[in-house]
Amino acid sequence: MRVLILSFALTISGVIAPLSASAQRARPSENDVAEARALFVAGQAAVDSERWADAVDSFQRAYVLVHAPSALYNVAYALRALGRHRESRDAFERLLTGHENLPEPLLTESRRYLEEERGRVAVLMLEGLDPDTTYTVRLDGESRQDDGRRPLLAEADPGSHTLTVRAPGVDQPFVWEGHVDEGAHPRVAVHFEAPLRAGGGDEPHPHRGGVLRSPIFWTVVGVLVVGGAVTAGVMLGGGNTVSPQSDRVYNL
Repeated sequence: MRVLILSFALTISGVIAPLSASAQRARPSENDVAEARALFVAGQAAVDSERWADAVDSFQRAYVLVHAPSALYNVAYALRALGRHRESRDAFERLLTGHENLPEPLLTESRRYLEEERGRVAVLMLEGLDPDTTYTVRLDGESRQDDGRRPLLAEADPGSHTLTVRAPGVDQPFVWEGHVDEGAHPRVAVHFEAPLRAGGGDEPHPHRGGVLRSPIFWTVVGVLVVGGAVTAGVMLGGGNTVSPQSDRVYNL
């Protein structure tokens, strides 16, 4: 793996100043600069030992202190080494859009890595969702917004994932587990075991709790009861049969 970690000296001499208008900040104090310099040393040591998570932490803290573009570049590169391609892509994008007049090789390398990281992010395509329903979606425990687009898209890094989708009024969520490759766009057909409850209320599903809760069951019972009453009237009362227009007749 080619490693290009930019040194602290590259940024402090004059790269902090040329930020975009939206990212203008007060210049760091001497104490902030000294602490950032120490964090760069710690980050470089972590890179040399391939302790990429520690490198991310050190360079992120340095970036907060001095807002040096090389610190953000190093964060993006370390995230890339960890396989956290979504975060790496976002960091490279922040670097290129939030800092002006970036020096070489920072600009060239950042552009190249950004394109690579964009191509490595996988996208789950959630199909079968009702466009008029807002779902609760979580990928590996992380909440994902349902923005109303169908199919709903959920970005993911390559690897094994667990997707959970909950619908209003449905007790059991849809759960999908699977492995996705770099840049893949797998389709996930979302379905639920029970239909949505009308209005998302708390009434139990009509088929739960046995036959006695089924409206079809009680309709059949009603027909049988009325039919039995009519038959009994004919047999026992002769002219006392139930009129079709009687209030005792069920209009089904």
